Amino acid sequence: LGGVYGTRAVKFLKDARAKSKALKEIIEGNELFKKQAAAVPNDKPAVFAFKEAHKNQSPQTRQIVAETKTNANS
Repeated sequence: LGGVYGTRAVKFLKDARAKSKALKEIIEGNELFKKQAAAVPNDKPAVFAFKEAHKNQSPQTRQIVAETKTNANS
């Protein structure tokens, strides 16, 4: 590929990599938060806030997160 289409393809791939990295960082942060919240037995407000923040995620987002977590653990 060359020309305009090659440039667009390169930009698309760079954007996809950046978004993938950001998603992985978010998931790692979420997992760390869940572990820390679990370590404090009576920290129900934190657990509630976490669940509340994620309840409006689309099914597609949930699927992407699940796939990313699975790939990170393999």
